[in-house]
Amino acid sequence: MAIRLNELVEGGVVYNRRKNSVNGQLFLRDVREPITLELTGNPEADLAGRSFEFFMPESVAEPSDEDYEIARAMEPRQIGPVGEITAARKVRVMMAPETGGSEGKPTAAETWQYCLYLEWFGQNGRVVAELPGAHIRLLDVDVPQIEETPDEETGGGDRAEAGPGAAWTGAAEEPEDEGDDPYDLFDEDLEAQIAASTEEEGDFFAEGDDGADIIDNLERMDAQMESGDTMPMRDLLEEGTVLPPPDDISEEDAAALLKTLLARFALFGIAFDMCEHATARQAYRVLLEEVIDGDNVLPGMFGSGWVQHFGTHDTCPECQRELDEEMGGSGYPTGDPDDEAPF
Repeated sequence: MAIRLNELVEGGVVYNRRKNSVNGQLFLRDVREPITLELTGNPEADLAGRSFEFFMPESVAEPSDEDYEIARAMEPRQIGPVGEITAARKVRVMMAPETGGSEGKPTAAETWQYCLYLEWFGQNGRVVAELPGAHIRLLDVDVPQIEETPDEETGGGDRAEAGPGAAWTGAAEEPEDEGDDPYDLFDEDLEAQIAASTEEEGDFFAEGDDGADIIDNLERMDAQMESGDTMPMRDLLEEGTVLPPPDDISEEDAAALLKTLLARFALFGIAFDMCEHATARQAYRVLLEEVIDGDNVLPGMFGSGWVQHFGTHDTCPECQRELDEEMGGSGYPTGDPDDEAPF
């Protein structure tokens, strides 16, 4: 089931300064701590490579008690793959009631509005914020309000393919809504697995605490590493999952498969970051050949709010060369630029 923040979001800021990385914050009504985004992937073509801030006009709809409960239960630091981030969607909205119907009864007019749509797959599963009428401002550039009325039959305009490794330009037809679990990520006993892992470690969070103390988390992590309480990431996949070799799949297939895997791992607080030099297939290769079978995951940290990071940066010669230059070194060989990848 998707978590929907539609009535809760007051505003926020989203950055796509580097390819394959989306960061930012969302501010929720009457919730003290903002949601911090540390996502892998890119927005759609209309927002790709851009940074923007937005705010919502005052809404007559009040969030329900259930909305607030869901928001407070979310991890404040959200990782995982981008689903879809765009300002090009168009949705039907109801205008404020006006008097003028038969016998003086109020009538409600329906219209179309552009909608800021934010979607990702994080520790709490699929999260969606559908925000019609959002006021968006690019950094240092004001976006003019669009007054046109879109065609009711076609709905939104074209959108670029989403996901890690997707091109920053281009367009694709909008897919149909595939439900709350389009990637079949959630087996029935997943919540029980995470709960059992947390119970085995005891009540790590004291009643009423907003989060664990950083020092306590570090001590807990060190104790698990010293005791050898680790497991490979592959063990977090559903039984029977088959991962094809990188050379046997296309870039498009790798992007879809990578999104599915990162969404699955995010449920356990595990992030896989893509550097700006990596394509989806290159990142999939690193995940498959360098990361997924190592005893590098700490199961005792599941449910603690702690994020375990992996990524392509350490195996990317270009990233290492840039780091070496920043550190004043002599640099790393960059390899043949005509090669598919430096990985």
